[in-house]
Amino acid sequence: MAGKYKHLPQFRLPEVVYFVTWCLADRNDELLPQEREIVAKTITLWHEDRYRLAAYVVMDDHVHVMVLPLPPNELGQILHSWKGYTSKAINGLRGTRGKRWQKSSYTEIMRNEREIREKVSYILRNPERRWPAAGSYRWAAMFDVF
Repeated sequence: MAGKYKHLPQFRLPEVVYFVTWCLADRNDELLPQEREIVAKTITLWHEDRYRLAAYVVMDDHVHVMVLPLPPNELGQILHSWKGYTSKAINGLRGTRGKRWQKSSYTEIMRNEREIREKVSYILRNPERRWPAAGSYRWAAMFDVF
């Protein structure tokens, strides 16, 4: 019974803002700076075309994104694209094969502007909470689109 609910179906709605988190498949792994750059560029690639971003951060072992999919694009397709492309690119750099990201992700529907603001703040402060003395962090951004 322990594995029965391992991959619960995700509830999706059209034209809503999502807070999404996904992690590396191997929690002992860590993204190198050039790999974080690949993930950040991939996330921003279709901004304003397939989706609108409010904010994102690419950490060493996970990613947070606040995103509004633009019809006809759906969140599942967008996540599949981000994870698939970045897995291939990172594996190419490392000369490895296999999954880079966990199949599942944490998804939360934002119900109002207050929730969006709070999660954007959470996203942008994530590096500071993880590494208090790090200063500026180049793999995080906020967009003025909502």
